[in-house]
Amino acid sequence: MHIGIDIHLQKIDSEAFDNLLAEEKDWYLNSTVKRFIKNRSSSLSNLKRLGFQESQKRYDDLEKLITPASISLYKGTESGFVFGILPEDYFSLVNSSSISDFNQCNSIGIVDGDDVEVKYFCIPMTQFVPYNSFSITAVLLGIAGTTEPLFDSTSSAYPNLTTADQRHILVNQLLEQINQLDRWEARYENYGSLYIKDNLILIDKEFGTGDPTQWDYIETIHVNPATDETTTTQYTYKTLTFPTLKVGVGSTSKSSKRSQNRLINQEHLYRMIAHPFGKSTYSSPISILKNGQIEIAYDDNFLPSKLHIDYIRRPRMIDIKANQSCELAESVHEEIIDLAVQRIKAEISENNYQAILNENQLKE
Repeated sequence: MHIGIDIHLQKIDSEAFDNLLAEEKDWYLNSTVKRFIKNRSSSLSNLKRLGFQESQKRYDDLEKLITPASISLYKGTESGFVFGILPEDYFSLVNSSSISDFNQCNSIGIVDGDDVEVKYFCIPMTQFVPYNSFSITAVLLGIAGTTEPLFDSTSSAYPNLTTADQRHILVNQLLEQINQLDRWEARYENYGSLYIKDNLILIDKEFGTGDPTQWDYIETIHVNPATDETTTTQYTYKTLTFPTLKVGVGSTSKSSKRSQNRLINQEHLYRMIAHPFGKSTYSSPISILKNGQIEIAYDDNFLPSKLHIDYIRRPRMIDIKANQSCELAESVHEEIIDLAVQRIKAEISENNYQAILNENQLKE
């Protein structure tokens, strides 16, 4: 894709734009990919006013990024709401539905359920860049040799990092590799309402599920390139508690149904909840997106117990050093390059920018 940018930008043998660094091309390409996804998933950018699922080409353009997920629901901080935490790689929502227990005529007797404990580790990332090598390992004491490697920079495609400004490269690498593991979920700085600046948050998804392997600590090994000194640090579990809701044991008979959630703007939330014909019901639960969470409104007659979503995940960042190209369908790579060139030329006031803009506006 870098070659494509060069071909479109340069006048033959002129080297007119020879001062663009590889990292700058990566930045323009990554920015363009995000804008491309937003445009393809929005009906407002289509002359026919069709969403991307109503246009076969638009659907094909984004198909690789569409991901399903089942999400647990917890008691909201505000009465009348439950919430689920969106996936770490969430980019935009395609659709959502929830499974609800309900009774059309009577209250189902909603009461507090058992608290859910989430065990996690916090690893501050400011200390690990620069590095010659860096690794993260889960360790179990009492059973010799019981460890689980979570990350090892020496087996990665990324080069060793030499400046603190490159920390984002390490963070992206950690998130991508650790989130491929079944047991672990990695977040950076945020998990639900939890915010810890400059920290990698590692969630043990199997803690307390009956798995006998309950890790005692996480160990990091960091080799500083300036001093060649090796630093080993251990981190122990922290606990985050989520209250839940359930239908009371003595409640009247209830049914269960999966229904499409009704996503609305937050500004209309309370007006809709109070409206007799617009309020949240088991057949059309009201939902909103807020702070990396999806919240669902309920009342005395129904309670959502599980959330299912299809979402467009965040694409992997284009990085020539890591040999990571664009993961969208190859059929759109030329369009991505054209849009990136359009933006570059706009920012440097190239004379033929308007002609390129007009051409790109005609493309789907």
